[in-house]
Amino acid sequence: MKFTTGYPLRKVKISDQILIWLASSFLFSSFTSIILSMIVISKKKIPILNRKRLSKNEYVLIPGLDKSDWRFLAWYIPISFVLLRLGNIVIIYLFGEGQLANQEVIDSMFQDTPLWMMFFTLVIAAPLLEELFFRGVLFFRKEHNEVSWLTLVLTSILFGLIHMPTNIHSAYSYIGAGALFGYAAKRTKAVEAAILYHFLENLLAFIILNIG
Repeated sequence: MKFTTGYPLRKVKISDQILIWLASSFLFSSFTSIILSMIVISKKKIPILNRKRLSKNEYVLIPGLDKSDWRFLAWYIPISFVLLRLGNIVIIYLFGEGQLANQEVIDSMFQDTPLWMMFFTLVIAAPLLEELFFRGVLFFRKEHNEVSWLTLVLTSILFGLIHMPTNIHSAYSYIGAGALFGYAAKRTKAVEAAILYHFLENLLAFIILNIG
């Protein structure tokens, strides 16, 4: 499995997109979905991970991200995260506070599910599986690493809608997060950047939920 070295770039077929979607869907457990997704990527040789095909001497910590990518992410992630939250405050001020669409589901899961399983599902599986699909086979679907702004907008909206927003607040939160993850991938030409950002955001949310 060439997950660290990457596969040669090619156009991602619709069949590839469907397979990744099925593998990462709610039909399977989180662990099973990750295994199935990796098998699909390997068997179909889908160029999702390490699309720049960086060598061990070129990437830093995570295959697909080099020093310049880390320098960008070091300031982009915290600043964009704060700006998104400031936007949340404005939305709440203008339209009133509304609970995020899937917050009640997550709260109930914390009551009925072991903590380690919640951590694996929300912090590990969700960022990996969602980004492999949205910023993977949908975002980087062409035979090059350039992604249009239209693709960024459309995949961000789709990412938001798939989370079933029920009000302006939740729509802004999910679509906005999708846009931030997407730009991280677009700027670095690496889905790994989106996975990392998504992981850090969910990790922070997980910590806050447990403290609360």
